[in-house]
Amino acid sequence: IKKFVDTFEISVTEQEIAQEAYYYINNMYMQYGMYQTPEQMQDTMKEFLQKPENVAYSKERVEVSKVFDKLRTDHEFKVKDVTTEEFRKLNEEKQKHHNHD
Repeated sequence: IKKFVDTFEISVTEQEIAQEAYYYINNMYMQYGMYQTPEQMQDTMKEFLQKPENVAYSKERVEVSKVFDKLRTDHEFKVKDVTTEEFRKLNEEKQKHHNHD
């Protein structure tokens, strides 16, 4: 991803990192059926973003999202129906190529 971030000159703002942290934390609480008031959420986000590894994680998630958005807008992707056997063959060829690099 780093290569694409550099190539596409993608930047991430503190606001985007905070927004991603909010989504991440909110999803974690919702997964367990828990609710936080806006004040509790702000306190949780503040604590979460004090750890450098959490800031890095949130930043990377934003970067990945921006890279995929850029790829989707700049390239046309075509869906192709393949049989299970065709998929297996394509995957084997890809693995052979990958293992030789």
